[in-house]
Amino acid sequence: MAKNGYTIFNYVMEKGSVRLNGMVLDEKKNSLFTVDVDSEHMIVAPKEKISFDAFLRFFATILTDFDPTAAVEEVQ
Repeated sequence: MAKNGYTIFNYVMEKGSVRLNGMVLDEKKNSLFTVDVDSEHMIVAPKEKISFDAFLRFFATILTDFDPTAAVEEVQ
């Protein structure tokens, strides 16, 4: 993530599982958002008003570095 300009902080990772909850700073877009990850889903939510292209940039990083089959879903 760091090579793409992201810093993850204030995170909690549950031992022995694929579970992460924390905040991500997009240093290139100067945007802050939360992530909540388990083995099936990743929920990304803004901490402040941010541009949509900041989300798209993060999604592209997920596709490239972690899961090329990831998809975006709107949460109601």
